[in-house]
Amino acid sequence: MKNFEHDTIIKKTGLLCVGLLFVFFSACEPEDTGETENIVKTTLTISNNSSVTFNSLNWNGTEWGGYPGYGEEVDKQIKPGNKQTKDVDAGSGYIFFEVVYWDFYGDTASGRTNDVINIEKKEAKTFVFTDSTLVVDNSNNTYTLSEFVQRQLQAYR
Repeated sequence: MKNFEHDTIIKKTGLLCVGLLFVFFSACEPEDTGETENIVKTTLTISNNSSVTFNSLNWNGTEWGGYPGYGEEVDKQIKPGNKQTKDVDAGSGYIFFEVVYWDFYGDTASGRTNDVINIEKKEAKTFVFTDSTLVVDNSNNTYTLSEFVQRQLQAYR
């Protein structure tokens, strides 16, 4: 009977040690390896699926594109089928833009999105411009992006 009690005490002590080791190791923080794969940035991607070229866009102080100055390359423009991603601060606001409505002369028109774009911290959001995206001109009239460009062309002629 003595052996049975002795074996039981050893088993209980062993289980207690295993349990304490489990608690100890599960309470330890993981070692910092310097990898940032789990860190999520707050980003906004502008995707141009429309038929127009954007010279520049602005959302809450962050700019995409950029109007090419005299002698500069036009690679900053967001042409149809292209997209650009930027790190942004969380917030909400309209996307303000300048589009080229007559490539030959480089004529542009300014407007903004009809919808407010909301971005939370650590969110990766994409806004897609299409020809049917609702936009607002400087006179506060709402059009599709395609209609907006056509009206600019008609006003020019």
